[in-house]
Amino acid sequence: MRFGLLTHTMSLVALGALAAASSSTSAQGPYGAPLQASYPAAARAENTQAYYTATDHPATPAGQQAYLSGSNSQGVQQTGYCEGCADGGCNCGQCCGCNGGCGGYGCAGGGCCNYGGFNGCMPMGYGGTDPPVGYDLMNDVGIEGNLADQRGPHYFDLRAESVWLRRDSTFAKDIDFTAFNVGNTVVLNSKDIELDDQFGFRIIGRYDIGPLSVVEFGYMGIYDWEDSATVVDNTNNLYSLFSRTEPGVGQFGVDPVGVNVANGPNPESERASQHSISMSSDLQTAEISYRRYWLGYFPSVSGTLLAGFRYTKLDEHFVFATQGSEPSAANPNGPLAAMNYDEDIVNHLAGFQVGADAWVGLCQGLRLGSEGKVGLYNNHYTLANRITTTPLGTTPPTLFEEFKGNHAALIAEGSVDVVADILPSVSLRAGYEVLFLNSLVLAGENFNETSPYGNQSARVPFVNNDGEMFYHGAHAGIEYIW
Repeated sequence: MRFGLLTHTMSLVALGALAAASSSTSAQGPYGAPLQASYPAAARAENTQAYYTATDHPATPAGQQAYLSGSNSQGVQQTGYCEGCADGGCNCGQCCGCNGGCGGYGCAGGGCCNYGGFNGCMPMGYGGTDPPVGYDLMNDVGIEGNLADQRGPHYFDLRAESVWLRRDSTFAKDIDFTAFNVGNTVVLNSKDIELDDQFGFRIIGRYDIGPLSVVEFGYMGIYDWEDSATVVDNTNNLYSLFSRTEPGVGQFGVDPVGVNVANGPNPESERASQHSISMSSDLQTAEISYRRYWLGYFPSVSGTLLAGFRYTKLDEHFVFATQGSEPSAANPNGPLAAMNYDEDIVNHLAGFQVGADAWVGLCQGLRLGSEGKVGLYNNHYTLANRITTTPLGTTPPTLFEEFKGNHAALIAEGSVDVVADILPSVSLRAGYEVLFLNSLVLAGENFNETSPYGNQSARVPFVNNDGEMFYHGAHAGIEYIW
């Protein structure tokens, strides 16, 4: 058994055990005596039911008993439950009398024990268990009085959820790809495609390796971000960005001379009947981390510290495709000339990350939490530019350019979540997250606008590895404990 989410059903089971333990024979710790606050913290922490231990009291008052953990191990946690006073004359929350001893706290007026200003036996809500759950669950099993708040650390064995993420940009560079007729009547621009949002999935598993310690493995995959835009002209008067005098400068359809005349140069992309742009992207992340739990003074406040390894892969694939209206000069009796400009990019980011989360139990079975992670990574990237033409092998503009390299990168991630218990082993989870990556190779920044035909200034291959990407969106799913 391990730290977990305590649901209504689990509370009833624990209460039944407490009721059965009420007898003239007091429960004792493994050393044959009621648990003292000085009992080893590691052993106390072993109690996976997360009962609060009032460590701020130097001694256990008379009438307050110690209990074994749910696994009957030596890990013992005080719940603050009081079976009655040493003289057998009262219940928890009532006057105890001093004849049974007050653990060094002395007596208040009327002979009641005084615990830091509270008169009577230590109640369930005192010393970090406030607020108590109340009377309802106690009444279900025939026990009167306040019940110990058992909102311990947030825990799960398996987490599975759907993830919806939105990209902040698709093609960071604003490029005019196509104009209608000679001039600057742009009909196809990089803004015409938008990779805005996409659904994926995430699955995370945890395995206990010691008290308050787990190893966590996780995978998230979001595939098929994709969009495209196409322009068609039955008059065959589409001109590409490669028909300008310089990259991004001048009018379309003027360079080289005669490009706007039938059977003129560059039939693969000029005097065309159709131009299109398309883009797709995938994002995948795999993680393995060590988590160490921490507990606040109040049992409803807890969290973990994290350190581990992360691998993130970001792919981008961009295509500018043209369909000419004439055969190429190299094959005048062949099929209509066409061209594909293809960018294929992969970023492999691998490195170490650290992080932490914190959770607050809003009430029994409902908690709110936040998590943050950051890490430094090596981005091993590849960029391949391919220009192919129909008929195959027509030159120019067929070419191939490839870049490979390594670059330091950063990944930062944050989320806010709500978890609600619905069954003893099943909880619902929903939240919102943000993800930032930098030092990336992206399609927008790496599209080379220089003409591959050679009619502009000399084409200079390049790679830009300073791209940034920001994702944000919601997630929802379940957590399971076995």
